[in-house]
Amino acid sequence: MSPTHIGNCSNIINWDEVINGIENKPGVALPRWDWDHPEFIKIKQLSIDSNYLKESAEWINYYPNKDYDSNIDKLFGEFVGNTNYARAWISRINPGCTAPWHWDIDDFADEYENKGSLVRYTARINKDGTGQVAVVSNYAIVGGQQGDVYRWHSYKDWHGSANFGYTVKYQFNYLAYE
Repeated sequence: MSPTHIGNCSNIINWDEVINGIENKPGVALPRWDWDHPEFIKIKQLSIDSNYLKESAEWINYYPNKDYDSNIDKLFGEFVGNTNYARAWISRINPGCTAPWHWDIDDFADEYENKGSLVRYTARINKDGTGQVAVVSNYAIVGGQQGDVYRWHSYKDWHGSANFGYTVKYQFNYLAYE
């Protein structure tokens, strides 16, 4: 099932200001190919078996209160109508890089799920998306406007992203309780 476009949040969040605040920070580079989580080992094996170009796989995550103001999470939660959330982060994919096909494995997933049913939202937060794509459950999100927000069918949907454009791709990710 495809993600649902639910609107645009640029009128309440200044994404240019958010990007300006993180673009020179190191963030956390992923994937960590040495991670020994059993589910990640399965995904890593898929990459090995398919001869995935490991060098192209890189994305950088930025986290609230460390890299950006957590008030952004609050504003976004108000926009989507889910202010009770498990986690939020911003992903960056540099030109020429990919986030290979995966689902988000989280060490705290059981803890989150014990608190309630989860739903995932993403927002495209950079302006120029030429040559940038996100794929969720075989549905491509291409183009659009800065601030476009999508609700996923399941927070465990398989997804990936690629940047074959010439500008950095940023995406805001929000995992909330229904």
